[in-house]
Amino acid sequence: RCSDGRALRCDNGTIEEEDCATTGTVCGYGASGYACLPPGVLGKFQVRGTVNYEDRPPGPTGLGPTTPLPARGVAVAIVADTGSTVLAFAVTADDGSYVLRYDAPAGAAAHVLAATTSTIPTRPIRVIRPDGRVHGFGSPSFSPAMDGRQDLTVTEATGVAGAFNVFDQLVVGMDGIANTLGVKTPLPPLFARWAPAAADGTYYIDDPRSIILLGLVSDNDAYDDAVVLHELGHYVENLYGRSDSPGGSHDGT
Repeated sequence: RCSDGRALRCDNGTIEEEDCATTGTVCGYGASGYACLPPGVLGKFQVRGTVNYEDRPPGPTGLGPTTPLPARGVAVAIVADTGSTVLAFAVTADDGSYVLRYDAPAGAAAHVLAATTSTIPTRPIRVIRPDGRVHGFGSPSFSPAMDGRQDLTVTEATGVAGAFNVFDQLVVGMDGIANTLGVKTPLPPLFARWAPAAADGTYYIDDPRSIILLGLVSDNDAYDDAVVLHELGHYVENLYGRSDSPGGSHDGT
């Protein structure tokens, strides 16, 4: 992530820090993530902020009250209002923060868009709607500035926060594959299909590798963390394990 003009990276559990000002560079998002990069490559304008979403943590009697959590590892872009051109792209850090540097005509309106998809090879996740589109949440429009700020909070009322929680649980699982199973190579993409009122059931399919989740008012699995991770377990089992299960319904009884 970028912090006060410094680039911070985790390397095998050790945080490495680089002060970009000492090399005449600026912290921005490049091909290998956040790093100190030449300013001319990234653009003269900057917008930064934090993306959070409202979680409903499971408790012994049901879902708890909304609790803000960082939307880590989601795609974030600055998009021109006219023509919907993507002016810059990045991924949020694990604290939900982001920095986008871009060029745009003076006075041109744009907005920040956070979306439930990842370009990180060890987190090949995409949470989609039944029509195949990625869930997204946008900021209000603004004009280019040398150092603008746009903080986004994806609320439950928008009907999108559940998708961001599914994404976050898949981050937990994908990081577990890397850190617990020791799989460091890029993983096959995994799709999770969910939307409010989705009634197709909750299950895993292998072609394409996908998790299907209920979105009913009476049974919304987007906030059922253990259910999401259970379905991810089928992905892990298929790739790295062996099973003689014939498949089919399994509800604990």
